[in-house]
Amino acid sequence: MGKAVAEGVEEVSEEVVADLSKQIYEFGKDLGFDTTTDNVEAFDDIVNDPTKIKNLLARYGMNFLGGVIGGGIFYARENFLGNKREFNSIDSRIEYLVRNNKT
Repeated sequence: MGKAVAEGVEEVSEEVVADLSKQIYEFGKDLGFDTTTDNVEAFDDIVNDPTKIKNLLARYGMNFLGGVIGGGIFYARENFLGNKREFNSIDSRIEYLVRNNKT
């Protein structure tokens, strides 16, 4: 369960970083830099129209839920397969042995 929640948090953090980068882009426009896109739907839209916070919360919630489901399924798959690892090359085999102190 912990890995599933961690994956959900990671997905939300990716969305937050995307929103922050959009806001920085729009802040550059406010400082006078030449930007070709007028509105990238950053946080200032929420300040101007508070009803859009539902959209923001829905996006973050769906990212979290998708990460929890995807992370949980991936972790369950690893456990089901017994953490078996297939090696495609000799380099990956050597890397596995060194990382796991099996040399």
